[in-house]
Amino acid sequence: MAANRHLAGLFAYSRRALTLVWSTNKGLSLALGGLTLVAGALPAAIAFVGALIVDAVIHAAAAHRLAGAAPRAEVLGLVGLAALRVAITSMAQRGL
Repeated sequence: MAANRHLAGLFAYSRRALTLVWSTNKGLSLALGGLTLVAGALPAAIAFVGALIVDAVIHAAAAHRLAGAAPRAEVLGLVGLAALRVAITSMAQRGL
C-alpha cells in the first residue's frame, strides 16, 4: 500500500511540471518529447535488425556450404545498419 501511495505522489505534480516546461519553451518541450519517443523506439528497432543479422548469417552459411562462397554484403550491410541505430540511440539518450 505504501508503494501505491508513493507512486501516486510521483504523478501528483506531473501535470503541473509539464505545464511549466511547456510554458517555458514550447520548442524545447517538443524536442524533448520527440527524443524520448526516439530513444524508446530504437531498442526495438535494434533488436529487429539483430534478428535480421542472425537470419542473414544462417543464409550465408547455407550458401557457403552449397556453393563454397558466402554472400557477405547483406550481413555487413545489416551490421552497419545496427551500428547506425545504436549510434542514433546514444545521441538521443545524450540529448535527453
